[in-house]
Amino acid sequence: MAALDPRAAAEALKGEGNACWTRGDAAGAEAAYSRGISAIGSRPPAPLVSLLSTLHSNRALSRKAQSDWGGTEADASTACELDRFNWKAANLLGQALQRRGEHDGAVASFQRALDKAGRVAGGGAGLVGDLEASLARAKAAGAEAARERAQARDDELNSFLTTLIDEHAVRCVRSGDAASAAAAAHHSTALSALFAEREKGRQRCELPDAMACAISMEAFLDPVCTPSGNSFERAAIVSALQRKPEDPISRTPLTVHNLVPNHALRNVVAWYLETHPEDHPLASGGKKGGAT
Repeated sequence: MAALDPRAAAEALKGEGNACWTRGDAAGAEAAYSRGISAIGSRPPAPLVSLLSTLHSNRALSRKAQSDWGGTEADASTACELDRFNWKAANLLGQALQRRGEHDGAVASFQRALDKAGRVAGGGAGLVGDLEASLARAKAAGAEAARERAQARDDELNSFLTTLIDEHAVRCVRSGDAASAAAAAHHSTALSALFAEREKGRQRCELPDAMACAISMEAFLDPVCTPSGNSFERAAIVSALQRKPEDPISRTPLTVHNLVPNHALRNVVAWYLETHPEDHPLASGGKKGGAT
């Protein structure tokens, strides 16, 4: 019997891997995808590059299911290099980078996945929403890590300078230099005030009321305006209208057909959330993916 050509063999093994994945056999799926990768080889002809990328991203998913995050990152990275439109690989790479604290890299990967998924996958609002949530979580985690690093640097510097001032004050007291000792005490107080002000500046800002939906109480992502001039998050007002067809504030009759996108408000809130990612309403939770 003639041997299968590389594409046929790889496609068959990809199908075998997908079947294992559907049964919940992540290890079996990984083994099948690995054989499919070997069937194509490390230097595939152009027509097989996309298939090889898919096999790597599917193996990354099966490795993630087994908590092999190093293997997940390696496979997802290879898949991205092979096919820049492989949004699933970019998503998995973002997850792996996020897990080991590479927040900037995770943000870049999730953004790439979001950009490509919208054009290639056609997965609709659910897919885009999941990727937006991953991106928001990565940005929020990165912002928190940056705050922690800044806090640690300030604590170290504050401790160093306070020690110097205290030692100087002790020497002044011992030498009878009351004026210098008083000056040292003044500097110590000023130093404490300075670092307290820096810490205050790092505290999270409260989301302005005008940027939050009156129904969901979260930041606007897709605000719409009613004929009465009130703005709501689209999903929240649509859900409310299913229960009662009226403007929740003005109590005037309202249907989804009366809603108009509020682009100005959306742009303002988007700018705010870019600088305060910890306030993003999608910065918590997560979803699972599947093999292709």
